[in-house]
Amino acid sequence: MIRTNIYLERYDWMVRCYIAVTHYACDDILATIRRMGCRGKIYDDAKNNLCNGAINSGLTYTSFRKRESVMVTAIADSAKEQYNTLSHEIAHVCAHIAEGVGIDPSSEEYAYLVGDFSMALFPKVKRLLCDCCRQGKR
Repeated sequence: MIRTNIYLERYDWMVRCYIAVTHYACDDILATIRRMGCRGKIYDDAKNNLCNGAINSGLTYTSFRKRESVMVTAIADSAKEQYNTLSHEIAHVCAHIAEGVGIDPSSEEYAYLVGDFSMALFPKVKRLLCDCCRQGKR
């Protein structure tokens, strides 16, 4: 599992990322979103999603009050699926940030937000995006 925090200074927003997660990380992630204020059905849905051990899945939770998001991707069965899941969750994170700071999602500013976040995340996840690297062939 890759665990990293990405602070987007331009937006004063923290994103806590858990990448290539197995169900073993369930308690740690649930404790994090609980501290952020996640409760009720949203918490129960997150728990079911995280603890069922499904591959090629993910979730994003955001506390707008704290200007903080948690992005989770499960382990994937291929680099292509990992890229798909990462892209999906990046879209959620960026939509939440845009909503939180008032950025029009059809604007150039939104495109820069997506790029800023993706560029910050890339060094952490690049080895997961190549099947040869994933299989230890490089």
